[in-house]
Amino acid sequence: MVEWESPLEADAIRLFEFNPGVRAYYSQPSVEHYHDAIGATCSFVPDFRIDWLHGGSLLVEVKSDADAAYPPTQHLLALKAMAMQLQGNPYRVLTPAQIKSQPLFENLKLLERHAKGPLSPESMEYLGALSNRTAFRLQDIAHQLGRTQMVFRAIAHGLLRTDLQQPLNMESLIWHPKHVEAGDGSFPI
Repeated sequence: MVEWESPLEADAIRLFEFNPGVRAYYSQPSVEHYHDAIGATCSFVPDFRIDWLHGGSLLVEVKSDADAAYPPTQHLLALKAMAMQLQGNPYRVLTPAQIKSQPLFENLKLLERHAKGPLSPESMEYLGALSNRTAFRLQDIAHQLGRTQMVFRAIAHGLLRTDLQQPLNMESLIWHPKHVEAGDGSFPI
């Protein structure tokens, strides 16, 4: 369980939860320091830290569109970003436009709804035997698993991959996580 302070932060968590490139994420992970306009040392706590599967991390702050557009907040965020860059800490501000970009956001909500259920032993056996050199259409995998919901569940559990930045439909390409040429299914945060 990761704590969040606003519905927008809860929405951002979906980006982290279902991105195959994310190894782990943490809320309010650290106290960071920057200098204000007159040089005084100030501190802040980022909303999240993402640790990437292939190394490195990213500090994230989530801001509403109004906050991000407010000039004093923009100035403060720029000071933080500059300090984080100088310290070698990648830093990013996420706004609703980035968090809720479509069709990614709808796909993530779909996966969230299906993530809670288990997969049957038969489904697990079928998925384990899938070729890791071929991409399949969603409808073909759904036919083998018996229901479309099982495909969404397998994607949510990381047992299948797809391009979540494209609308999910019966023609969507789905592949085994080890199908290197197809990509890992991660998306920019």
